[in-house]
Amino acid sequence: MAQGDWYYCMLHHRVEPWDACKAEDRLGPYPTASAAGHALETVKQRDEEWIEQDQARREDPRFNDPDDPDKADWEGLTAAERAELPDAQGLYPRDKADPEEAPETQQGCE
Repeated sequence: MAQGDWYYCMLHHRVEPWDACKAEDRLGPYPTASAAGHALETVKQRDEEWIEQDQARREDPRFNDPDDPDKADWEGLTAAERAELPDAQGLYPRDKADPEEAPETQQGCE
């Protein structure tokens, strides 16, 4: 990390330099203290943009075809297409999940 980075601490509700509070309690890095001071507004603006993009995707007929009963809601893929996807550590939802086949969780990580 560069020593010129600035962060917004969510515990103390203030702008802090790079060597202050731990990373899990702050937003950033930002290039200036002023930009870090507007971190909550930046987060809200980005969140609103992502919600709009997600809504547009949900309304796009390429991803949601209500006339085709074989189409699933998940990413516009059929159940057969989803079954063909590689399972990246259980990240892809399956139609018929078998709890006996569920991957074991890693111990010691929280």
